[in-house]
Amino acid sequence: PTPRLLRTTPARLPASVSPAAQGLTRAALGAQGDELWRQVVEAEGRGQRRWTESRAFLKDYDPGNKKEPEQLPEHGPRFSDTVPVASSQVVGSRLATPLGRALVCMDFEFVEGTPA
Repeated sequence: PTPRLLRTTPARLPASVSPAAQGLTRAALGAQGDELWRQVVEAEGRGQRRWTESRAFLKDYDPGNKKEPEQLPEHGPRFSDTVPVASSQVVGSRLATPLGRALVCMDFEFVEGTPA
């Protein structure tokens, strides 16, 4: 026979705890959670401000080499030479390239089982 597991807490709350008191307890826990959340957000903001004040200079620091901010050109082409211009951010499949033709051939062999 297996030993019987004993319950460590009563199945029902004691009669001295009313449902209204249970609701107040839940509300108090919710308020504590809100307060804790506010404190965490405030501490994160303080940490970010401290980092900016004390260590932000390190992002531009390179021992031995002074980093200059990159100057952007005043005028540049509207469209990229390397990224295809397409509507709705859809990029073409480029099947006309040698790599595209090889991939189509391999896909056909995989699906049909016969070389093209």
